[in-house]
Amino acid sequence: MSVHVAPVTSSTIVVAVDVGKTSAVLSVTDAARHRLLAPSEFAMTGSGLTSAAARAMAAAPAAVQVKVGVEAAGHYHRPVLDFRWPDGWEVLELNPAQVAEQRRVQGRRRIKTDVIDLEAITELVLAGYGRPVTDRDVVIGQISAWAVHRSRRVATRSATKNQLLGQLDRAFPGLTLALPDVLATKIGRLVAAEFADPARLAGLGVNRLIRFAATRDLQLRRPVAERLV
Repeated sequence: MSVHVAPVTSSTIVVAVDVGKTSAVLSVTDAARHRLLAPSEFAMTGSGLTSAAARAMAAAPAAVQVKVGVEAAGHYHRPVLDFRWPDGWEVLELNPAQVAEQRRVQGRRRIKTDVIDLEAITELVLAGYGRPVTDRDVVIGQISAWAVHRSRRVATRSATKNQLLGQLDRAFPGLTLALPDVLATKIGRLVAAEFADPARLAGLGVNRLIRFAATRDLQLRRPVAERLV
């Protein structure tokens, strides 16, 4: 189903948002280009965005058409698109190339500042540009954000695991011969957590190692204990 941008009228209010990696800048302007809220910076956090939205709501007159214009910036602008703006507000995603071209039209092609970008975003929205963000887009964006978050956690876990295995290989030469997948076994994790010195492990002997594991609710089979010692 196609989604059309609502036409701009004389009562249209534009909330322009220029997003960076950790912060963003927001301004509010009416259709006559009168600034209702000067550019203000806020942190790209939940509380920061909520506070900025509240300032925009306070600046926008009641019962008017409000359009939120956001320049696409990789995944950094997704929280702004996915934010729950007031009912009736239209959220528009703008192509960065269009914003750059608008800066050129304004004679500021090689100058990129937050204020100039906000002016370019405002002009584009008032000219009818922007892709409407639907509820489906918001859901997809939220799922994508969770997927990215999970991928980062998995990557961090894998890097930590590889680093630990490297340290274990240096501290316990031959450990992977006794336990091919060290961190996937309970005894392997016990060795990694309790023994910094292979001599201490060998000094326990088979029987004491089995008892040591038993006191930690781990049943260690003798053949495995013999390989470790």
